[in-house]
Amino acid sequence: MNLLVIGRGYPEVETGLIGIFEYEQAEAVSKYYNDSVKITYAFCDNRSIFRLRRFNSFSKQDRNLFTQGRYFPIGGFPTPVFNKIKSKLSITVLENAIKKHGKPDVIHIHFPIITLTEEIWDYLVSLNSKIILTEHYTRVQNKELTIQQINLLKKITIQADKFLCVNDVLPKIIEELTGVNREFIVVPNVVSSVFSNINEPNEDIYRFIALGRLVKVKRFDLVIDAFSKRFKDNPNIELIIAGDGEEYETLRAKVSSLNMENNIRLTGFLNREETAQLLGKSNAYVSASTVETFGVPVIEAMSCGKPVIVADTSPIKQYINNERGLLFKVNNVNDLADKMEIMYKQRFNYNHLDISEYAECNFSDEAVAKQLYSIYCDA
Repeated sequence: MNLLVIGRGYPEVETGLIGIFEYEQAEAVSKYYNDSVKITYAFCDNRSIFRLRRFNSFSKQDRNLFTQGRYFPIGGFPTPVFNKIKSKLSITVLENAIKKHGKPDVIHIHFPIITLTEEIWDYLVSLNSKIILTEHYTRVQNKELTIQQINLLKKITIQADKFLCVNDVLPKIIEELTGVNREFIVVPNVVSSVFSNINEPNEDIYRFIALGRLVKVKRFDLVIDAFSKRFKDNPNIELIIAGDGEEYETLRAKVSSLNMENNIRLTGFLNREETAQLLGKSNAYVSASTVETFGVPVIEAMSCGKPVIVADTSPIKQYINNERGLLFKVNNVNDLADKMEIMYKQRFNYNHLDISEYAECNFSDEAVAKQLYSIYCDA
């Protein structure tokens, strides 16, 4: 099978890891179906010059996974100009990839509202390959699309051979936006095998951990407030917030104003290995995020055997039961505080190996690769 995967970019720390979800899915299929699938991963990264400072082509080979792409930062240009340039650049990348690696049997497009224009879509349809879409985009889930984007979404929803979503919320949203009633398949994101550090709970210090970009919608401020309400006077319980972002200084000042420097620590940016090590040394994971399409850090924590606390609006809630964690009322600091206290009191009731095995069965690279390969063959 010749497979063409289209993503937002090639994931590197220097470029903000854009493309990591789509690339890791392609990498997983490449790893487990090396003898039966040849994969080309293509991208055209057109973010603003303020976020992307590259003007070059990119190519790489890893086993049977070939990557070809182009960096050309034009984000912020007027939409007609942006779409015209993006279409030309993207089609050139795709034509070169096909010339080099052959016509695809199956085309898998991620984040279609970001990676496509109508001209790019029409070009792909003209290839007469089977086309599969995967929607991850928060703006789709929040219905924050322009009329032009809704029209594109409707067109591709009608014409695609398969439509995948990373959660069970997006299908209903897409139906409401487009008026199209069709079959959707839920396929989760891959969780890296790095996240498998399973340790029993600490006996001396109980550690809550929260991960992610430090931005307002992730509500790390709520986690800090909830933790302070219940554990301010307990030196044996701590909260670690790992990540970086625009809210870092604000959150640090908040911790200081609450006189919680001895109980709450902000680590700043950590790479995957460092994050996995810290998760392994923690007891429980907490997220107060109000906006997620999947929530990979939650699953990373579960892969390390940690019980989790998430908002009752999170798409991850479909994977949470009393054996794996707790749900709290979104944006409700008192309910979050209560759930953190309950988790601490029930800390010896969670089977960390069972939590990790559940994550392995549902979100590992092998599990997701098997699901994707079956979909590709079916298409």
